[in-house]
Order: sequence, then structure tokens, then C-alpha cells
Amino acid sequence: MKKNIKLSAAIATIGIFLAASIYELHSQNSLNNALNVYGFTKPDQKKALNDLFHQAGVILQRRSYSIPSFFEQNQNLLASDILHLVKMTQCTFTIRKGTQERWETRPLEWMLKNKEQILYDLKILGFVRAIKPKIKNPDAVCILGATRKRMATRIGYVEQLISHGLSTDHVILLAGERYVSANIDATEKELTDIAKGFNLSDWRKLTETHLMKELYNSSFLSKNGIPVSIIDTPRGLLPRPTTQTTIVSLIQWLKDQPHLKNIVFVSNQPNVHYQDAIIKTVFHENGMNINFEVVGPAAEDECEIKSILEGLGSYIWAALPNVLSSLKLKITDNTIKEEFRELYSGNPLIYENLPENLKAMNYDNEHRFHSS
Repeated sequence: MKKNIKLSAAIATIGIFLAASIYELHSQNSLNNALNVYGFTKPDQKKALNDLFHQAGVILQRRSYSIPSFFEQNQNLLASDILHLVKMTQCTFTIRKGTQERWETRPLEWMLKNKEQILYDLKILGFVRAIKPKIKNPDAVCILGATRKRMATRIGYVEQLISHGLSTDHVILLAGERYVSANIDATEKELTDIAKGFNLSDWRKLTETHLMKELYNSSFLSKNGIPVSIIDTPRGLLPRPTTQTTIVSLIQWLKDQPHLKNIVFVSNQPNVHYQDAIIKTVFHENGMNINFEVVGPAAEDECEIKSILEGLGSYIWAALPNVLSSLKLKITDNTIKEEFRELYSGNPLIYENLPENLKAMNYDNEHRFHSS
């Protein structure tokens, strides 16, 4: 009798262990864990995401929740869930197409409703409030280029950080050959006056780099005596430099600056998380072993729901390589592989950093797939 009781207890213990193991593996292979990798780990963050999806009319597949984690099948289901999540947020949050600039898009109808709730959710997710640096004494502070107003805000934020105790040995102004836009960067009169300061006959010859120099030279930051370097990224064959191409230019410069090992990048909300994902990917691709973080002041206009949602959608899109790599998914479904390739076919940076098992085809310089 005692032997039977001990045997039953042992069987029960083994059953509990197996159930716990299956549950743990299942939780690893579910959309819930993918959201954890994105950084949305708290219950209130997951609720905020669900609220936004509901407002936007996005219905997630969640098929990876519905079966025990038997393994290859569930990994393909999870990959399909993540793919659907990225596609839907591109359509309903990011909404930019091709070479459109942020200011050239108009909000979708759902963004104009329940603004208070949408803003609350975006705050919970970390895309509205300021992000402060954890590194208190970085070797360098790198201010990222943008429109004139945003660059002024970023320079002002660095001044604020220094006044509150941050110290650095170097300031980097990272800008490029984006030609200015009247009434986006400044009025025509203001741009004309700035152009005269650079001995330019026409304000249309001004670039983002000119504006960055002008703003920095007129700021208190320039009077602190901190050495400054300006990196002017050419646009090349693109309409303008991107975060990716400017970071590549920075990397080339950093190769001659081996003493700079800790960098605080300064952006602004709601773009901090997106630019962190891009910088992480570019650094990884180029083998850069540099400790960095991206910080920035709060969103300038909380009423501009569209731009904050775009920041969230852009981040979900750009962070995909890190999410897939962290989950170590073995995707075997060729249809799902092809959909990932199609989604990222226009962006070689993201494509080249997808897990190797998604890159079963060669990829040429014109961003087109062809058979191996």
C-alpha cells in the first residue's frame, strides 16, 4: 500500500514537472513573449497595446496561443503572428508610404477619436514622456539631425542634462544633406537670413547640416568649451540621408576615435525607441562594440497623436530582427519566409539582419530577390 502511495506521488510530481515545462515552453513560443522582447513586459503595457489595436480595428491572429507548444508547428504560428502584428501596425500606425515625409501624411479617422485614451495608452508604452540617460558621464553626446525645430529641442535637452549634472568630453552633431523645406524647417524669410550667414545666395541651398551648425553656434552649449565634431552625411542616391546612413557615417568617423566607448544619442519622443532599434542594428551589422543609449525630451505636442503612433509603429517594424533573434525561432514554413522577405524587401538594413533561416535567397543591390 505504501509503495503504491509513493509511486502515485512520484507520478504526480513528474506530471507537475512536465506540465510546468510544457507551459514554460508554450509561453516562450507565444505572441505574449514576443511583446516582452519588444520591451512591453508589464500587464498595463499589454493592455495599452490591446486598447490601441482595438481602436485601430486591428485583430491579432494570436494563433500561437491556441495549441500546446509542439514545437516546429508552434514556432511557425508565432512567426505568422509576429508578421501579422508588424503588417497591421504599418497600415494603421505608421501610414507613411515610399519616400513620404512625416509631415506629408494625414491622420486616419480612428486617430481623431478618443484622443485622451489613445494618449494615455501611448504614455503607458513609453512613447510620450522624456527619456533620461542612465550613463551620467558619457565619452560623447551625439545629437541626431531632424527638422530645425526638433534639432533646437534636442540641443536644448542636452543643455538641460548638463545643467543637471551630466558631463561629457565631446559633442557630435550628426546631420546630413537633406535640403530644407520652407514652413517645415522655418519660414522663407528665416531661411533666407540663415543662408546669408553661410554666404549662400539662395535658401534652397541650405541643408540640415547648415541648420544644425546655426542652432549649435547660437546655443549656450557652444559656450561650454566642450570639443565638437560635425558629421555631414551625403544623401548619395537617396532623396535624403536616413538614420541608417548617418550612423554609418558616424561609424566611419568613430574608427579614428577609439577613446569614445560610451555614447548618449539624443533624439526626441516619440522617436527614441525607433532610433535605438536602428542604431542597434547598424552597430551590430558593422561589428561596433560601443556602449550606447538613446534619450530625448518629451513629445513636443501631445495633441499630435498621429506622429506618436507613427513612432510606435516604426519601432515595432525596426525592432523585428532583434525580436526574431532573441526568440531563436526556427521558421520552416516557406510561405511565412516569403512574406517576411516581401515586407522588408525595400530595406536592406533590416533584411540583412533578419535571422539566417529567413534568407534562403540571394539579395542584390537593387533590393530585389533572385534565385540562388
